[in-house]
Amino acid sequence: MKYDAITLDTNILRKNGYNLESGLLGQLTQFKEGSVQLVLSEIVYRETSKHLRENAREDWSKLEQSIKKSEKSFLLSPESTEAMNKILAAQGKPEEAVEKRLKEFIQATGAIIVDAKNANMNELIKLYFKPAAPFEDNEKKKNEFPDAIALISLESWARRNNKKLLAVSEDKGWEGYAASSDHIDVEKDLSQALQSLQEHVERAKKIVLNLLNDLCNDETPDLLGEIDQRIEQEVESLQPEAEADSHVSYEVDQVDISYNDFEFIHHEDHYDFTIVRIGANKIVAKIPILIRVKAEASFSFYVYDSIDKDNVSMGGNSKEVDAELEMSALFSFEGDFESTPMDITVSEVSLLQTRPIIDFGDVDFSDDWYEE
Repeated sequence: MKYDAITLDTNILRKNGYNLESGLLGQLTQFKEGSVQLVLSEIVYRETSKHLRENAREDWSKLEQSIKKSEKSFLLSPESTEAMNKILAAQGKPEEAVEKRLKEFIQATGAIIVDAKNANMNELIKLYFKPAAPFEDNEKKKNEFPDAIALISLESWARRNNKKLLAVSEDKGWEGYAASSDHIDVEKDLSQALQSLQEHVERAKKIVLNLLNDLCNDETPDLLGEIDQRIEQEVESLQPEAEADSHVSYEVDQVDISYNDFEFIHHEDHYDFTIVRIGANKIVAKIPILIRVKAEASFSFYVYDSIDKDNVSMGGNSKEVDAELEMSALFSFEGDFESTPMDITVSEVSLLQTRPIIDFGDVDFSDDWYEE
């Protein structure tokens, strides 16, 4: 089905870590001058702005505290502290940085912001008392007003401009509303939504499939080496979280990982990938991969003293494991896809999960580890 525009619910932005500049959200720049427009409800825009401002203020506070702590522990000299505080003050307020970031995102994507005032109040009241999606007949239905305003205003915009709108949302209220709409359809997965908006998808899929077969059969070692290096670089920036089993309480102090190798996940000759962008001599695909790493975590153990009402330290220890991370990555392939063999390079690899969870099994504060 042909769509004229795409819009996102806040939950999709949240799921992608509000990472506006890269990853899947970074691919929205393709709509800057394309036939499909990016449209955002004012409600979604404001919710995103609120979240980014809260995060920015929190990060700013942590940065100020880190500078103070570094001076108190003599990691920084008074002169260095003063210099860093001057640099920090020159950056402006966190809210200004967020406003600049959102402005650049709107400019880069050509996004249209649909005003909430376009929502028809009569329609809003009718949906609320019926009740109909996104409202539900329960005590929490008042919480759905922002979604309802967003959907009604988007519907009004689409009807007024004679547009067919593809909304990306994991919210059942959005899905229910779209079921009775002539102008809005809903897709839960952003990568699938982007694929549905591409032209010549089948040709691009065939090219990527041939590339993956060649890579897995070691017929393009140079390209495989490029990809391997880029994945290793991405792994270095991961912020993994540790989970473990212990008979006492613990806190995770630090998790470090080192890259071993990777492979494309496939079953025989079937690869479950999606095409998220097609350009001149460029194809961007979301492809699942398995990354093998060595991980080491340090733990601090404690028990609660019910008499003193405090935690008592039981010491610390560390454990190292080999781990396999199933992840998805965006691969940007560029070059001459018509040549034989294809003259292709990979210009970018971007892991879509940044905080993988690694299971360290049983841990203890003694020197002897339980066998898994």
